[in-house]
Amino acid sequence: MGPHIMFRCGLMVATIAPLGCEVRGVIGSNRSMDGAGEVGDDGVGTAAEDAGDDGSVTTGGQSLTGGTSPAVTTADGADDAMFDVGSPDAGRSCGAPMATVCERGDDPWRAIGINCGGFDASVSHTGDPRSMVVHTGMLGTSGVYVAREGEQMLILSSGDASDIARTPQQLKDDNDTCTLDSCPSQQLDTVASPQPALPKPLDHRRVHGETDCAEDPTLVGLGDCSNTLHSEFRPLDGWVDYTDIRITAKVPEGADALAFEFAFFTAEYPLFVDQEHQESVYNDMYIAWLESEGWTGNISFDKEGHPVSINSVFLDYRDSPVEGCLDCMAPELAGFAAQHHAGTDWLRTVAPVVPGETILLVIAVMDISDGLFDSAILLDGFEWTCTDLPPLTTPVG
Repeated sequence: MGPHIMFRCGLMVATIAPLGCEVRGVIGSNRSMDGAGEVGDDGVGTAAEDAGDDGSVTTGGQSLTGGTSPAVTTADGADDAMFDVGSPDAGRSCGAPMATVCERGDDPWRAIGINCGGFDASVSHTGDPRSMVVHTGMLGTSGVYVAREGEQMLILSSGDASDIARTPQQLKDDNDTCTLDSCPSQQLDTVASPQPALPKPLDHRRVHGETDCAEDPTLVGLGDCSNTLHSEFRPLDGWVDYTDIRITAKVPEGADALAFEFAFFTAEYPLFVDQEHQESVYNDMYIAWLESEGWTGNISFDKEGHPVSINSVFLDYRDSPVEGCLDCMAPELAGFAAQHHAGTDWLRTVAPVVPGETILLVIAVMDISDGLFDSAILLDGFEWTCTDLPPLTTPVG
């Protein structure tokens, strides 16, 4: 890591929604950001532009299903758009199939509700095999991080995913270079330098200046429909230790949305987080990228409406006492690798899709600038559902 220690603590203020209201990950809520830090790119996508790199993943990963996920073609025009930012119609019924639990051994997809009859899909894993693991039972000792359905959940990490369930002392005992503030920290990649382009189809470029696809569906396919990634992913810094799962599925006729739940943790806190000025180059990221006829782009956001990265994420729990920070003790993170670091509570992403279409969902985690100080997500509870809104993320519970 770099020689500078940067942190900001207690500077972000959460707006608490009244009981019964929804805290939305609002599309385009960071439009005042100008994408500074990108080199040779204005951050706006066009059909003819290319990021200057083929975006291929070089981590030597393997497909757990014996194949790769096919690309999904987006439709032209606005007729298939499923966005209505008003309140849902009263009495609306949803014909989505009911989610079921069908966990079996260490099957990663059944662990999160996929291929259980209600949510059928073809799924593959890209990245180092150690970056993904099925976890059974409670994570840590607080009771906050338990499976959202069944007994299992999936851990996807920019380091060794099995490290996430271990205590700081266990990590330190097995690694002489560890301190309680620095682990888990393991670079899995053997790449010579950080890669400047996100693996396709992920694209950090805005579709059009201040306009997103909820406002203009004809922009679908020209970049990130949410216009949120351009200010967080800086090609000059590049990614290391990239890992993802790719889900290809046909949307049931009775559903017009997909949903899943996640939580995000990072060892970059507190040493390399600068939430006030967004200046840290170690901006580890989680991205949920949807390829649909009505949307191509990021669909998961923090409580402030920004993509989930170290510079922007609103961390619910911070567990590293810092002078002047009164809320930096987090018993919720006790007993696993996030202790002495930070993370979010469980969050739920819901995104509109088109009944009968075939969608691709890419869920990715990556280190930025170097492969040290790992970040990870928990995943569970995939299901089809219904919505009248653009993609949004809300706290669970």
